[in-house]
Parts: sequence; C-alpha cells; structure tokens
Amino acid sequence: MTISKFTIGLDKMFTRLDGYIKKDDFYGDLKPINKKIYSDIGNVIIKILETYRENLLLKDVIALEQRLLKITEILYNNMFSQYYVTFKWVNESDIDSIDNALNASIYDIQSTNVIIQNINRKKVDTFDSIFNLYMNRIKWVIDRCIEFINMNKNNSENVVKLYALTTIVNTFYNMRKKDKIKEKFDIDDYIYTINGPLLNEIKKDYLRKEPTLLAFISSSLLSNEPILENSYVKDTLLSICDIDPSDLSPYQNSWITINLWESNIDCYEKFGAHLSIASNYPPMTLAPFVLASFYMKYDLRKSSFHILEDLKIAPFFESISMNEIVKMFFPTIGTLELYRVTPEDQNKLVSMNDGEIRALLCSLLLLNPNLDESTKAIVINESKKPHSGYEISDMDIPITIEGKKHFVCLPVKSGVEIKSPSVPSDYLHQLTRPFLLYPFASCIFITAKPCSQPLRNQINALIQKQFPIYVIENQTLIRLFKSKQLM
Repeated sequence: MTISKFTIGLDKMFTRLDGYIKKDDFYGDLKPINKKIYSDIGNVIIKILETYRENLLLKDVIALEQRLLKITEILYNNMFSQYYVTFKWVNESDIDSIDNALNASIYDIQSTNVIIQNINRKKVDTFDSIFNLYMNRIKWVIDRCIEFINMNKNNSENVVKLYALTTIVNTFYNMRKKDKIKEKFDIDDYIYTINGPLLNEIKKDYLRKEPTLLAFISSSLLSNEPILENSYVKDTLLSICDIDPSDLSPYQNSWITINLWESNIDCYEKFGAHLSIASNYPPMTLAPFVLASFYMKYDLRKSSFHILEDLKIAPFFESISMNEIVKMFFPTIGTLELYRVTPEDQNKLVSMNDGEIRALLCSLLLLNPNLDESTKAIVINESKKPHSGYEISDMDIPITIEGKKHFVCLPVKSGVEIKSPSVPSDYLHQLTRPFLLYPFASCIFITAKPCSQPLRNQINALIQKQFPIYVIENQTLIRLFKSKQLM
C-alpha cells in the first residue's frame, strides 16, 4: 500500500459518490450495483465516524455526515419503490437459482443495515411500515438459506447462503440496539436461529478455502457475542493469520484486513502491508480498499492521533448569499447604526433567558413583511417548542430557494445560560448541527453575549470554507430589537 494510492482512492470514492448522488433520482429504483456501492460507501463513512470522529477536522465530519444522510435517503426511498421484492425471489427460487436471487437480496440487506445504523447514530425514534415489511420478508431468506445449508451435500454451495446469513445477523445486531424494535420483534430469537448454522459451518474444512468469508463470519460473531471471546471462534479467526497474503486477491486482502483490525487480531498488519487495488480503482472494490487503508494509515491500535490531516472532502452547500438571507429575515439590519445602545440595554439583554429572547425574535419576525403567513405560523410554533435531545436549533424556519426547501436555523444563547463574559468555543457544534441533519440549511447565530475570540476564529474559518453562517450578537441584537421598539 502506498499513501498516494490511498489518497487517490479516497478522492475517487467520494468524487464518484457525488456524481451518483447528482444523477440518481431520490425516489426511483436503483440498479443492484448502485445499491452495493451506496451501501459499501455508507458503511465506510459510518466506520470512519464511529472510530475517528474525535480525530477528524470539523469540516470533514460535516462532509461525511452530509453524504451519509444523502446515501440513507436514497437507500430508504428505494426500499419504498421495490418493497424487498428480492426476498420474494429468494423464497420462490429452487436450488439451482437461489444464489442469483440471494446476491440481489444481499444488496437490499446491506442497504437496510446502513439505514438502521444511521437511525441508531441519530437517535431517531422511528420504526415504520418499511421495517415491518423487512422483518416479515427476511424470514423467507433466513429459512431458505438454512434449508439449503442443511440439505447440501456439496459444501461449496453454501458460500452465498453464509454471506447472506452473516449480513442479516449483522443487521439484527444493529436493530437490537433500538428499544422500539426489540419491543416489537424478538430480535434475539432471530440472532440465535442464524448463529447456530454459522457456528456449525466455520468448523468445517471447506471454509478454509474461503478465508474472506471465514473472517467475515468469525469477526461478526466475536464483535457482537462477547461470550465467544475464548471459544473456537477466536481460534478460527487466528488461524487466518497463517495464510500468505500474496496468495489472496487485493479484494480479499482488504476485507481480511478490515475484519482482523476490527476484531483486534494482531496479524492485521501482515495483510495490511499487501493492500492494493487496480489502477482504474474499480467501484466494486474501492470502498473496502479505502477503509482498510484508513485503518492502516491511521492505526489507533498502534498510536493515538490528535487531529488527522485534511481529508479534502468538501461539504455540500447551496450557492446562497448569507447577506441576502439575513436581509430577508431582518430587513433593518443595514440601518442599525441609527440606534443607540445603553448599559441598561445590555444589562436587560443579558438578564433574559432563551425563552424571553425567542419571544422577542418571534415578535420581530412577525413584523417582517418579507415572510408570508404560513412562515410566520411556523415562527410562532418554533419560538414555543420545548428543548429536547432531538432539537436541531432553537428555531428552524423553512423557506424555498430555487424550488428547494432550505432551513434557516437560529440557535439562541442567552446571558442566563452563558455564565462566562463571552460564548466559549464549546458551543461551536450548535452552529454546525443544522448542516449535519438538513440537506440544505444556513445558520444565524443569535447570542446575548459576544463570541469569545476562539469561537470567533473558528466561525471565521468555517465561513472561509463557504459555511453559510452569520452571527448576530450582543449590541447588534439589541439594535435589532430597538429597530421595532421591542426594547
């Protein structure tokens, strides 16, 4: 592996992904290969964010989160368009045709796994008809795979069935983390049903000729079932260390490196040293190469990293003018020098809590001739909404820009909440949160106290990178309220 190949591979993976996202209809049917590419890249992004989030530049975290959101939307909408029809194909297949049907169904299972993992990460409390359908139809796939494994005389014919079952059980492990799913379905029963055949098959000699599958099954079991730590499953995974990486394909080396690294099996470096990919960076093998290379280049098992280098993944932003949005929401912003601020005004503002500031903002926006009545109704609701863990900002107001819904988000910080003389940089995440959760958004930060210099420096750095952020602080906020006789 060379750093240059990793760098080129990372760039190509995201450049191609952005091209797919622009081209694909969010509500249309996807080709099987596109499902796999989206699922593989989604999995890479999830692994990078889970493992390296604290080490990444904020810009890169946002860029990765934005792409994961788009991947999840595309995969989710595709599920609605085809209703897991591939599972029906598996159920209707005979022994000669089932592997073709299973290969297609695996892409849908991988898609569902990405969706579930992202729902878990966002702590979204949702479970709807599409997942009910998944749970009803996945039984067909499980039953057919186990049926054919039990009847097969030729063990090599079990390979695709085992890939399918391992992919399914990984999805169940992620579903098990969601209480609402656990309440509705007995996920542990499904896991037990699948793990029986998996535990039985990895004992058999024929899988020694399938080291990628063997590593996949063993890593899945070890990562999710701590009780197996001292069992033959770990010995099975350790036995892969005896394989000569030069006897494997680049694709096999990538996946084995990933599974060994994630299972903390020391010989992962042996396989990581042989990472490679064809010079045209094939889309079907690119994602595992990038993830394995990422683990090797930034090997947290060997050393710690404070901040990784810039991954050079640009966040998605609309081409908008923040000055125009601010003028639209606060038309008097250009004439504020006319209004004098007294010490009494400042004392009054910093003594307000965020509910009082939101109420004044609501009154200010209701007097705005640029906003229509439906938007003003949203303003009223947003100004009164309770704080919760699901909140994106204090007030999220949708407008339409060139036919697209765009959320103008107003995080509010009061003097009561901020005990220090200025707003510390710890609050930067509240300004960037809208870009993680909305496809199109901008942020107007409303604060009673001025920003601290470290926070201001970080905000300016983001603005230079085209983040649509604007700050209304302290005296500017007082003048805005005075411009409509609200203070």
